[in-house]
Amino acid sequence: MKEISNNLLAALVVFAVIILIIGFWTSMDRINNLAKVTGRGTSGYVNVTIANMTNINVTATDCNFGSGTVNASSTYAIIASNGTSIFWNGTGTDQNMSLRNDGNQNVTVNVSAGKDATGFLGGGTGIEYKMFAGVKDSADSCTGTISIYPGTTMSTTSVIVCQNMSSPDALDEIWVGCYLKIADNTPGGSKTDTWTFSATAI
Repeated sequence: MKEISNNLLAALVVFAVIILIIGFWTSMDRINNLAKVTGRGTSGYVNVTIANMTNINVTATDCNFGSGTVNASSTYAIIASNGTSIFWNGTGTDQNMSLRNDGNQNVTVNVSAGKDATGFLGGGTGIEYKMFAGVKDSADSCTGTISIYPGTTMSTTSVIVCQNMSSPDALDEIWVGCYLKIADNTPGGSKTDTWTFSATAI
């Protein structure tokens, strides 16, 4: 058998060392790749849908003026639920209606009556039948148009009570008052009417 020269043997050793180094490097690279976090995604997902809700409640429901008459020396009397009593022989009232926004969005509040002034009071010279409003919690309870005293004439046609009534709990209440001008020739008897409130989301 022919002997292998020292030069060839040295070359084979060098070649074997090179193959060993390349193999070692390739193996380590694969091990490093296996150590990495793998999967289909790296983020999560949370979803919720909160429905809009429009809901107003009348929490105090009446303006009760009791009974009385126009003073004998006057041709009219004015009574209002803010305590106003002019030329009126009766107790009057400081009791207003009260509205609360129980929804989760601001609303425009409107109101209509079941009757106009003549239908409600029965007639008389210069009679008036009005609604006025004010804030309960703070000035931010109602922004924009609000019907201020002595108010807006009531009839079966809807009118604005509050243009922008807030929904947060600390700002969600207003009061609504009643204003009457009664003539000395207004017929006697019990007078009643119903006001209907509605809300439209802003």
